[in-house]
Amino acid sequence: MPLPSFKDIVRSKFLIWIVLPGALSILAAGAVVAYELLSDFRTTSRLLSGAVSRVVEDYVDDSLRHLRIFSERSNDSDADKLRTQLKDLFELYPHFDRLLWLDSESRALAIYPPGGEGLAYPQLMSELDGEGDLLSRPRSSAHSGKVVVYMAHRRNGGATLVAELDLGALRMHLLRLAPEGYRIMLADKNGNLLVHPEKFLVEEQENVGQLNIFPGSGSSGILESFFTEGETLHVGISRRVGEHGLVLVVSRPLAALVLPALRTMGLLLAVLCLLASLVFLRFQAALDRMLLRPLDSFVENIRAAARGNYRESLERISSFAELDAVEGEFAGMIEEIRKREQALVESTSRHRAMFEESAAVQLLIDATTGQVLDANQAAVEFYGHPREKLIGLHRQFVSAQPTAEVLRNVEIMREGKRNLIRTRHKLASGEVRDVEVFGSALHLQGEEAIFLIVQDVTERTRMEREIVRAKEEAEQANSAKTLFLANMSHELRTPLSGVIGMSRLLLDTPLSGEQSSLVKMSLDSAEHLLGIVTQLLELSSLFSGKVKLRPEVFDVRAGLTTARSMVAVLAGKKGVLCEQNIEPDVPVAIRADLGKLRQVLINLVNNAVKFTERGVVMVDVRRLPAKGGGARPMLEFTVTDTGMGIPEDKLETIFESFVLGEDVLTKRYGGTGLGLAISKQLVELMGGTIQVSSVLGEGSRFVFTVPYEPAVLDEPQDRADAEPEPASEAPNVRLRVLVAEDERTNRLLAERLLQKAGHEVRAVENGEQVLAALREESFDAVLMDIQMPVMNGLEATRRIRSGATEGIRADIPIVALTAYSRSGDREEFMAQGMDDYLSKPLEANRLAAVLNEIASRLGKA
Repeated sequence: MPLPSFKDIVRSKFLIWIVLPGALSILAAGAVVAYELLSDFRTTSRLLSGAVSRVVEDYVDDSLRHLRIFSERSNDSDADKLRTQLKDLFELYPHFDRLLWLDSESRALAIYPPGGEGLAYPQLMSELDGEGDLLSRPRSSAHSGKVVVYMAHRRNGGATLVAELDLGALRMHLLRLAPEGYRIMLADKNGNLLVHPEKFLVEEQENVGQLNIFPGSGSSGILESFFTEGETLHVGISRRVGEHGLVLVVSRPLAALVLPALRTMGLLLAVLCLLASLVFLRFQAALDRMLLRPLDSFVENIRAAARGNYRESLERISSFAELDAVEGEFAGMIEEIRKREQALVESTSRHRAMFEESAAVQLLIDATTGQVLDANQAAVEFYGHPREKLIGLHRQFVSAQPTAEVLRNVEIMREGKRNLIRTRHKLASGEVRDVEVFGSALHLQGEEAIFLIVQDVTERTRMEREIVRAKEEAEQANSAKTLFLANMSHELRTPLSGVIGMSRLLLDTPLSGEQSSLVKMSLDSAEHLLGIVTQLLELSSLFSGKVKLRPEVFDVRAGLTTARSMVAVLAGKKGVLCEQNIEPDVPVAIRADLGKLRQVLINLVNNAVKFTERGVVMVDVRRLPAKGGGARPMLEFTVTDTGMGIPEDKLETIFESFVLGEDVLTKRYGGTGLGLAISKQLVELMGGTIQVSSVLGEGSRFVFTVPYEPAVLDEPQDRADAEPEPASEAPNVRLRVLVAEDERTNRLLAERLLQKAGHEVRAVENGEQVLAALREESFDAVLMDIQMPVMNGLEATRRIRSGATEGIRADIPIVALTAYSRSGDREEFMAQGMDDYLSKPLEANRLAAVLNEIASRLGKA
């Protein structure tokens, strides 16, 4: 248990010897004051109760006397005369709230104020039992609703004059007589309240007969007592008033008597504390000067010595001989210690210099307690703690890792299992840094320690995390993009499949020349739109390296003419001329990606026509010779219009995705703003460049280049996506085919193509209907759409291949019929158990080839 300080001892004795007696004296004085206040209350209450009781007695007796005099003088039996007499009495004595003249049968002969004549009041008369002057208990008046006391005089003949006494007037009169802080309460002989400071208690006809201040029957004189009313403790006196048994109580809250005494005691205690504080401060100042300050100086010398700070000459301010002797002995001891440590410092200075001047952060940790035993200057600068604080700091204030992990790392280093550990350390500023710690166990004078070299790797760790996060975000974005493209491909290609398929069927019917031309143009446009969808999907995969060029040999002039004819309808409707000029030195045939080239040209010409209200859209093509050895020749395409032009501040962003030059153009002309961005990507993919120049209000000029290889038209086409050889329209076999397709147009197209080829066809709309049809009938093959309601094609295929569905062949040939067309879709559907793959729009040649292959495998070819 630690010893108390000298200051604490002095303070406690001062409280016991000076403050405590003073406080007891003040408490005694407060008790005397309280007793005197109680005595004053008793004297004042007796005088007040006597005066008020006389007032009440005179008030009641005077009222009864007037009733008696008026009753004895009145001998009339006529109701009108009696009412007039009652009116005179009412006006003469306004404290009467109502007057009633009752006969011997308790019927009202006359009432003032009028109302209720002829009625009987037996209950009232039962309360006013007897002869002479009478007084009732308080009750609610049927006339006014107030709480009143009925006063009456009954004559020998049985007639009775009754008055309702207004208790409110009596209450106001008595409360004015009460000094501040005093309470006056009046009750009848049974304890029913007549007057009370709280008016609502009288109105509720509260009874106070149970209070110990209320005198019992037969008691007389004055009764003194403490009593509780509500939640307040009162002290009061009570006495009976007059001959009618009324009881008067004069009281005062006990707190009102005690509070002045408490205030007096508080004031005295404050004075006592002030005086005691002044005395104590003077005494303490003298004590500090003579004893405590010399002792503090001596203790500071001891602390400095404990920290190794040996002063050449100790400061000695002894104020008495005993302390001076102690300081002298201590100075001699310090001199001896200084000499011994000097030798030790010199022997270790070289080793210390190597540790201290190292640029690496170095710490020496006690392996058992976890405290920092030593730290070099680099550690002080790194952690930001002063050396005095850093040495002795526990490892949990250095490491930012959980305690369990810190202990595990210490154990690993102690056992020598691993010397290099990555962890996190806290700096004095609160910042947490990632560090790599190299540790090795040491044994110093029988104690186990760990020597640490710490390297800050925060920036390296941050960069590693950013790389990982960027990789994860890129993977998430790529997954979302892939899903979006798959859904977009399906939704766009499905209706296009119906348009293209039905157009091809329409071409096989008798048509006029103009009709045939229109259908062919419609078919070309639909096929071109389908090509754009496919190219968009491939272009969106450009950054993942999945978009490939598909070069082919084609006639330049024919290909460009076809591109121009696709926008000729729009140009004709607007009255815009669309002209084309191909320089003579442009080759007749080249080898390049016709689809991508045509898509770029259509995008640019279409934009030019769209934003040109009148004038000309001109397409110029010229050949650029190859520059340098090994370089390929280029074709330069220039699209010029006389339209509205592009603002100069928009030229830099015109090739970005979803940019349309001005927001207002989106509303006026429509479009997604993807055309120019797609064109730029396609041109760069083909190895060319694209540029734009424009003058606002005069028109725009787009120039792009595309490399090519010279070719001839009769050269074999080395195309990766070459079309299959046309199959015979009349197959050698007749197959029963089940078509599953939820889109009505595509379902009818498949039926017509199959029926035209001579096959027997049944069509259903979802996977559940496929299973039902296979249980009912026998089929040679199933054309299965992938996306269908109720049950999709993949789920239906899994159930068929499982063999668990009774009545269905598990090995029946299933061909995927879908609008999905991305790279890898065929392989995915084949992995799900399907035998082949047909993409929409459905082509008769490809359909015939697949069915012939199935017939061959079934042995029906």
